[in-house]
Amino acid sequence: MKKNLSKEGDTMSFFDHELEQKFFNEYVRLGGTHDKQTYMKNLDEFIELTIDAFVNGCGHREKSMRKWYKFIGGVEEGNRYFDSVDNVGGYT
Repeated sequence: MKKNLSKEGDTMSFFDHELEQKFFNEYVRLGGTHDKQTYMKNLDEFIELTIDAFVNGCGHREKSMRKWYKFIGGVEEGNRYFDSVDNVGGYT
């Protein structure tokens, strides 16, 4: 993971390009249908909503995931994003 966020186009990047590509490839392997640009924007939102609870140990994991599921439109798609990160590098 990058120590600092870098501005790339319209989105902020938490990860380097190689890792982002691995996440996206895993998302597609899991049956995801969003294009890469949409995936990256949604991934940024996923990180914003869940990083404190899952990585920093601050906050409630279940509550952060409920917010994520609401944002993304459902549990199945929400879990696809979570797994795309967790399967590649262990999000928790």
